[in-house]
Amino acid sequence: MFEGLCQEIERLEQWAVAHAVNEYPFSEPLYDAVEIALKNALISDDLLRLLLHALALDEEAERIQDALRERPVVARQVARAAVEQPDYRARWQAAVLAGEVAEEEVVSLYLDDPDEYVRRRALLAARDRFPGLVEAKSMVWLDSPYAYSRMVALDTLYAIKSKQYRVAVDRLEQDTSSVVRVRLNELEGAQSKRRDA
Repeated sequence: MFEGLCQEIERLEQWAVAHAVNEYPFSEPLYDAVEIALKNALISDDLLRLLLHALALDEEAERIQDALRERPVVARQVARAAVEQPDYRARWQAAVLAGEVAEEEVVSLYLDDPDEYVRRRALLAARDRFPGLVEAKSMVWLDSPYAYSRMVALDTLYAIKSKQYRVAVDRLEQDTSSVVRVRLNELEGAQSKRRDA
């Protein structure tokens, strides 16, 4: 039933053995095969597995993510199914979709993902829909051993206009990471301009 998608995924995998995936010259047939597969009213477990695999392979272009975004019902299915996906490249894209269309409990699973990049992408994607959830998670992440997690936590508290933002600034002013300190200074400068306006 999804023979075209299977063939295009196999073609990409064979090509990727010797090349960078983001330079794949046959991406249009892959995207066409995804579009044809997505026209099915019923998304089977087999199709979900194929979509997750294609999503992982397409991580640089994010076009499959965009195609799923246009179909929120399917995007929710993918977000739920990808939680158990071993490939973090599929999980981070599904985490973004989850933040946009899935239920809070699904988003929470991505916020606790074993991969730090997946967790960060989930936090960024969930800001608008789940400010309470991301605020609580951000406060915990202020103590993360990962500089980018601390930076995204600070940025999230600023973005959702959390009352905890000042607490975060105080805790991270002397952070050991220049990435965190630079972002803190940028946010404080923007905060200052906001007050002056």
